[in-house]
Amino acid sequence: MVSAAIIALGVLVLAAVLLMSDRGRERAAGSVRVGDDSTSVAARLGKNPQRCTENNLGHLADAFPANTPRPTVEETLGGLHGRTAARWVYAKKQRTGPCRARRGDTEVGFDREGRVLWAVPVFGTTPIVM
Repeated sequence: MVSAAIIALGVLVLAAVLLMSDRGRERAAGSVRVGDDSTSVAARLGKNPQRCTENNLGHLADAFPANTPRPTVEETLGGLHGRTAARWVYAKKQRTGPCRARRGDTEVGFDREGRVLWAVPVFGTTPIVM
């Protein structure tokens, strides 16, 4: 019985630590502002994002508020497509594969000068910031 209690307590502590680390990352991602330079983004979010050079932004259509008209989304993405020079994806869970954010990830788009052009602090939860 004591062993079971110790194991249960350990699981609870581990869950709390994981939850708090996600909250910290979400707060840091929420502090990213348009115009920030890539150095300040790396200092807040970490230096090891998945760095994406391809400029396919179609997946960002889901990051707009639900009431945004489709033509507005398409026009905005078209404008961002031409101005986005690089994208960084901070994955909630380490993975390889397509360079795009999934639910719970953070994605940041940079212009040619290395300044934040747009960001999605928590994909699937928060809207795109431009």
